Amino acid sequence: MLPYFKGKLDSLDAWKDKHKMKFQEEKKKIEEHANELRQLVTKFEGTLIEELGKTFDANADAISREQDKVNQLQEELNVKIKLIKQSKVKDNILQIQKDVMYLSPNPVDYDKPLLIPKETKQFSKSQKISKECDFGHLLTVPLKGEPEPFC
Repeated sequence: MLPYFKGKLDSLDAWKDKHKMKFQEEKKKIEEHANELRQLVTKFEGTLIEELGKTFDANADAISREQDKVNQLQEELNVKIKLIKQSKVKDNILQIQKDVMYLSPNPVDYDKPLLIPKETKQFSKSQKISKECDFGHLLTVPLKGEPEPFC
């Protein structure tokens, strides 16, 4: 039985040596490939850094130009906001918004004629009579309970 086990151990040693040799061959191939890659990296390192520097400078210039444009637009916006605050445009816009909010949702209300009281003088200064005249149609009619529009 001893020769049987000795033969098995010898075959295991041969198998181990064979795989150790394959491992060394693959390790050598990988090291050669790594050396080739290192050489390529060192060869193109300078050009790569130069190209990255150029693109960085170009991007920095473009960003600074855009930043200047944004700052200029911000200044113009601030000036326009100041002008709007100083003018009555804001009040007019608020009045229009208020008028629009009080519109009646019923379109029949838009066709009612507007009667405006009007004081007229007769030929005699002492006699004044009041009468109403048909002025036209309102485009906006307030809802009930809302403030009357200006006439």
